[in-house]
Amino acid sequence: MSSMNFNFLCGDPPSASSRSVGIIGAGPSGLAAAGYLSCLGYQVEVYDKLPKAGGLMLFGIPGHRIPKERVEAGVRRMSKKYGVVFHSRTKICCSAPLHEEEGDHFCSDVRGLGDLVKKHDAIIICTGSWRSRRLGIPGENLPG
Repeated sequence: MSSMNFNFLCGDPPSASSRSVGIIGAGPSGLAAAGYLSCLGYQVEVYDKLPKAGGLMLFGIPGHRIPKERVEAGVRRMSKKYGVVFHSRTKICCSAPLHEEEGDHFCSDVRGLGDLVKKHDAIIICTGSWRSRRLGIPGENLPG
């Protein structure tokens, strides 16, 4: 089974840039951003509180819809071929954590957003959604 291709815009790995981008969140949008920027030659580091990169593709969508092995293989490919660095189990906070948030039990490292701003030329926040959102429309509470 082939890997999911997050670097779909790339041919061969480009020559490396001295510019660095930190991406907070390794779900679908974070991986898409990492794939696109690594194709342009940026040094990319992705930070996520979960144990593996993939977000909802690994932890929320059934494997028969999106095969987890393909997502994991795509992440490995992005790391090996394009040099993307993944920091799993890492929470990013604006200041000291004020309260426990969903998913914090996975974290073994907490870093300040200010530290990332100093380290990288740009930061992209791709934190996604941890729970479904109410739309406030009639019938949204109906079963099924």
